[in-house]
Amino acid sequence: QLRPANRRGGTVGLRDALFELGLDSSALVYRLRELEAAEDVAARRLWDVATLTAGYRKSSKALERSTRKLRTASEARQMVETFLLGGSVIQQLAADPLLPEEIVPGKGRRELVAAMRDYDRLGRSCWGSLLARHGVPHRSAPLDTRLLDRADPHPAAAELRG
Repeated sequence: QLRPANRRGGTVGLRDALFELGLDSSALVYRLRELEAAEDVAARRLWDVATLTAGYRKSSKALERSTRKLRTASEARQMVETFLLGGSVIQQLAADPLLPEEIVPGKGRRELVAAMRDYDRLGRSCWGSLLARHGVPHRSAPLDTRLLDRADPHPAAAELRG
């Protein structure tokens, strides 16, 4: 299950790279929209769309609940909550297959990414006093996450930029 749209060079680049790595020359490498009807149905069954979309909704709601709850929580509880929940959602997003709209409507994923960005800012605020006590002078994201703000030819980058 490789996604040519997630790689530079698209389908042709992926096909060439796979053949170079030893993939049998009779293997089929193509975009989903290039499939015949029966192959299209079989390919779409490779991913559990209902579970993915339910996961986006569940995590978005968890972030909303946590945000409300943090208003009255102690500093220690805020740090624990943002670390655990934020980490869980980051893992979910990192493992997401970034499927195209034709398979999974991207609205839920985009909403989750936006909610996680907000939650990350909140979490950094919750951790601010502890970080300051240990000489960490800022609350901004590490430099490498700012790469998402730059122009990137990768199709998923636009979605992650929000």
